Amino acid sequence: MDQTKRATKAEALAGRRSLNPRPEAVRDDLFATEEFFDARDMVQVKYEMVRRARVEGEPVAHAARAFGLSRPSFYEAAASLDEGGLPALVPAKPGPRGAHKLTEEVVDHLEALLAADQTMSPADLAAGVAERFGYSVHPRSVERALARRRRPKVGGEPAMATGGAMAGMVEDYEALRQLVLARQAGGPQLGRAVMERAGMAAWAEAWSATSAAPQRQATTAAGAAPISAAGETVRLLAGMALAVIGAGS
Repeated sequence: MDQTKRATKAEALAGRRSLNPRPEAVRDDLFATEEFFDARDMVQVKYEMVRRARVEGEPVAHAARAFGLSRPSFYEAAASLDEGGLPALVPAKPGPRGAHKLTEEVVDHLEALLAADQTMSPADLAAGVAERFGYSVHPRSVERALARRRRPKVGGEPAMATGGAMAGMVEDYEALRQLVLARQAGGPQLGRAVMERAGMAAWAEAWSATSAAPQRQATTAAGAAPISAAGETVRLLAGMALAVIGAGS
């Protein structure tokens, strides 16, 4: 990737709050050998870190270290992915500081973190709040909020795919990822262009925008073949590319 494209992508990542401040800490082989995998893209780094543990069976501590993140960061990313899919991996906008910000949504997130790892300390959980929601809380406030909730914790490690539309987004990224690693020509090249130009958060935005649009039924003459799934894919990916271009202009 030339310097102009690198600078353009860095601006796109920063504009979506997904520019990794420490890309040099990512030591995973994929990010060293494939342009598609960009250590500057924090959303992709987090997804691939969680995938490495859940799909490939890498111990959490090893996966976090390979991607330049901490074990609490792993559980924060995993909980965010389970709660909201790929878009939830984008850091939230900074908000006001204070324990009064321990809303129901925040406490739900704390419980999801604990469900993934019961050994997390209040300080670890407070760090997870800061990373996910963009403001700090005191560990003691975390303890009190959880004590008030008094919900039973549910253990177990969920699968990568989330429910509903978010599962479709993960599946489409996985399909694109497979094509890249197999070095196959064809396929969703426009989707790849969005990823390589603006990053995973932009790709997820464009995917959501095209998926939310009303689906048009193809009308064909008698005896004519219906519009192929490949044709629909091309139209969707073209919309994704246009959405990213429009957002960046």
